[in-house]
Amino acid sequence: MSRGLHYFNLIGVLALALLCVAQWRENRRVNFLASHLDNIRQSQQQKIADEQQNSRGVSEDLSQIKQQFSLAHNDLEEARRELRESEQEKKTLASQLTQLTTQRDQLQQSVTNWSVAVTARDERIKEANRRIGELSGQFEDAVRKYNNLVTNFNGVVGELNQSRSNYNALVGEWNKSRTNGVAK
Repeated sequence: MSRGLHYFNLIGVLALALLCVAQWRENRRVNFLASHLDNIRQSQQQKIADEQQNSRGVSEDLSQIKQQFSLAHNDLEEARRELRESEQEKKTLASQLTQLTTQRDQLQQSVTNWSVAVTARDERIKEANRRIGELSGQFEDAVRKYNNLVTNFNGVVGELNQSRSNYNALVGEWNKSRTNGVAK
């Protein structure tokens, strides 16, 4: 039995050796797998860290883009408002230009009408001056004739007065001679 025990021990040792080799292989495989998984974990952690850093950069970029977009949007709104104001001002200026053009045309027509009226007035003034000159000559002739008439009238009145005086003197003498002749 001792020999059997030896065989049994040998088989036990061989089984233990096989078990050790199997355990060693399993440990080696698990260690290799753990090492490989650790490498993958580290690689993944590095990727995560890179992605987080990249994400922070993208977040910062996004924040900057949002700010730039907000500024651009505000600038666009301001530009649209200014464009609407300038279009409104353009319409107002066009309306004022039309109104001023109409007023200019009316003023030009008024100036033309005024010029025609002034020319007509000047012609009437020239005609009136010519007529005044004629009437002045006629008036001077009438005054001369009147003065001659007055002179003649005064002469005639003087002669009439002289004739009346003479008549009254004659009548007075005749009356006297009649009264003297009746008295006689």
